[in-house]
Parts: sequence; C-alpha cells; structure tokens
Amino acid sequence: MAKLSVKTIKDAISLVNKFDKKTADSVYELESDIDKYEDQLGSYLVKLSAKSMSERDSADVTKILHIIGDFERLSDHAVNLVESAEEIRDKNIRFSDAAVSELAVMKKAVAEILTISEKSFVDTDFHTATTVEPLEELIDDLRDQIKLRHT
Repeated sequence: MAKLSVKTIKDAISLVNKFDKKTADSVYELESDIDKYEDQLGSYLVKLSAKSMSERDSADVTKILHIIGDFERLSDHAVNLVESAEEIRDKNIRFSDAAVSELAVMKKAVAEILTISEKSFVDTDFHTATTVEPLEELIDDLRDQIKLRHT
C-alpha cells in the first residue's frame, strides 16, 4: 500500500508538464485499489484491537491505522493532481520558463521526500525517518516562496 501510494503521487506529478492518459488512468485505478486496501486493513486492525492486547500493541495498532489513512490520503492527492493536470491540458495552460524551472525543483524535492518516507516505513528505518520532517519544512518554505512569486 505504501509503495502504491507513493507511485500514484509520483505518476500524478509527472502529468503536470506532460499529460498521458494511460498514466492518468493508472493513477485512478491504483487509487481505487488503495481505497480497498485501506478498508481491508482498517477492518482487520479494528477487529484486532478488540482482542486483549498489551498497551504497547494497542498503541501500535492505532499508529498503523493512522498510517494507512495517510497513505490512502496520498492517493487522494494524486487524483487531485491528475484532475489539475487534465485541466491544464484541457485549457491549454502554459507555464512561464521560471514557473517550469521552479516546478521542476518542487517535483524533485517531493519525489525525494516520498522515496525517503516510503523506504523508512517499509524498512522500519527510524534513522532515515528522522530526515523527513526537516525536508518537509524545506518543501513548505519552497512552496511559500513560489506562491509569492506567482500570485
């Protein structure tokens, strides 16, 4: 689920500059699959939480429920990006050279944080996970700077 969620975002981001219907359709399909995974995993975890378990295990189940919700939300954002890419294509919107350059930097930063997040989760790598928050703050700052230049 984590890998598919990251794939949907990366694929959707690629559509902003160059729309491809096959990739867009794939994002929609994967998002539907991810919704099903969230439902199945969530149902299982809720049933599991009804069993007698330690406080730590109960806390872990709660964390995992939040995590799968976050991964599902990533795929929802991917669909929103596809819809924006479709609008850009349909309205024949063109970005300035400066905007294209800034967008490329943002896309690279987002792809990097997604890769790190996925790897740290899948590998249970807590050290790598600690690098995510500072990168997220940099991306937020970059977003704010770009918005100021293009409003």
